[in-house]
Amino acid sequence: MNELQNYITLADLALAVFSIWILWRRFSPRKSFTDNPLVFFILIFISMLILRWPLISWPHEINIDESQMLAQGMRYLSHPIPWRDVDGTTGGPLNSMILSLPLSLGSPSTWETSRIMLWVLNCLTMVFLYFAVRCFGSPAESQFVLLPAIYFYAFSFEPHYAFYSSETLPVLMLSAGLCLLAQEWRATRPSVTRWFFVGLTLGAVPLAKLQASPLALFLAGVGFMQLLLLRRKDPGTPRSGLMPIAALILGGLLIPGLLLGIVTAKGAFGDFWKSYILASRSYAEQTSWGFRIHSMKNILLMSPHFTVYLAINVAAALLWLFARQRGKKRASAEFFWPLLIIAADLILSVLCILAAGKGFPHYLLLLVPPLTLLFALLFFAGKQVLSVPDNPPTTASILKFWPLIFSALTLSLLCMQSRDYTRQCNTFLAGTELGNKSLVAQQVAKAIRPGDTLSVWGWMPMYHVETGALPATRDAIGHYIISPGPLQEYFQKRYLTDLTKSRPAIFIDAVADSTFCWTWTDDNIHESFPALTAFINENYSLWVSIQLKKKTLIASPVRIYVLKERMHELHLVPTRLETDEE
Repeated sequence: MNELQNYITLADLALAVFSIWILWRRFSPRKSFTDNPLVFFILIFISMLILRWPLISWPHEINIDESQMLAQGMRYLSHPIPWRDVDGTTGGPLNSMILSLPLSLGSPSTWETSRIMLWVLNCLTMVFLYFAVRCFGSPAESQFVLLPAIYFYAFSFEPHYAFYSSETLPVLMLSAGLCLLAQEWRATRPSVTRWFFVGLTLGAVPLAKLQASPLALFLAGVGFMQLLLLRRKDPGTPRSGLMPIAALILGGLLIPGLLLGIVTAKGAFGDFWKSYILASRSYAEQTSWGFRIHSMKNILLMSPHFTVYLAINVAAALLWLFARQRGKKRASAEFFWPLLIIAADLILSVLCILAAGKGFPHYLLLLVPPLTLLFALLFFAGKQVLSVPDNPPTTASILKFWPLIFSALTLSLLCMQSRDYTRQCNTFLAGTELGNKSLVAQQVAKAIRPGDTLSVWGWMPMYHVETGALPATRDAIGHYIISPGPLQEYFQKRYLTDLTKSRPAIFIDAVADSTFCWTWTDDNIHESFPALTAFINENYSLWVSIQLKKKTLIASPVRIYVLKERMHELHLVPTRLETDEE
């Protein structure tokens, strides 16, 4: 424990020293070995890995979403067709499919694996954001303006951002799209290959997070308009041909066409439409816009780690407005149009968060790419406005302090994030030795065998992670099945069909006290679905009832049912347990 804490302190100090070095180079420009992106990112990523290690090794669920996507990733290894075999509710199949990659290579199906993948995807996100801002400044300047994003990811100890969420992959894809668009903006001639990958990355976003689809569509539209304007400006040159436009369209359609083509061929297009489109729309429409705005305010209040990151961008915008007022000319087209596009992207990102209609802080991750580029472009644009030769002497003097002001913003963010990190880190380190599985998982382990599947009535996907048992149906959670809605009958019928085919060894009714129960009550236990009750009574026997706590929310205990033949074979006796476990 002490050794790990020493490593963390060292990594924190190393990141701080390296940051000061990068800031100092704004006032003493010189060539340095750290200009090499490889050297820069190796230092940053190692520091990040050490700083995040208490979270990575935390032996408990941080958020139910990480368990859900991990359970879905486990099932994809043997049941590969989205919506027919795995239904991620509002999350697209690509989120869980990418978790299947380390599992297929032998990594254990644990939260540690998903958090390592989170670190890897966060690192790749920063690489793309770096090369996006690199289009507008030198290597040293690009490293400097990337520091706020680095601090956000390195010191993300708030539980809202510490787990693999459904925003992780789309944020990476959107960052890749912004990077490629920025490179095309500064390129002397369009690259067909680059435009193809713009379409490829942005076209895949809706299959990772439907909520982020408008952002991908907006950026694709920006690219399309850029190509049309280029063609109109110079229609006679080869560079303005239709090939880049065709490459953009082809890339955008490739992944959705391929995946939905397979889904359609396997007879699951109706499941895709009802579950991913209609049910997601119904889910988002459950709240009013007034409630959504109120939720956004609460999200920011619940997320001081993100709020301070947002605050320095607001401060940078105010500084740019000041520089714009003092300078004689507005920012050149080189910065004006990218600034306008990123500002529009930021506003659209906020609208996407509001459109979901729920107050989940991890939605704010969608703001990271536009905030990172906004901070960078405000720095570069302000510097350009203040450096106009015929500006007044006072304006020229302000230019000398421009890097100093932005350095102060960056250092203040470092101090606040690092201080908060140290406080929360101690809490996680104190709990890393408490790695016992839940009492439910301990009981299931006594009756389950390798290859067995498990079905959970409720919203407790952690039982799949703790036991290693695949979901027996395409549903790792029972949100749409249990919650009333226009499609509840469809989801219940589908669930029962899957359950009848798979006939799992274990069935758990987890609509119980001290479990995650959404807005459910005792009226939502599995007996509320008569056809399911008949199937359970015919094939299963109640083995263990676990009263997790003293009836604080729901009176029902967690109930573990075992196939009747397995009960007889293992000589299991019905048992009732009580515990203070939450």
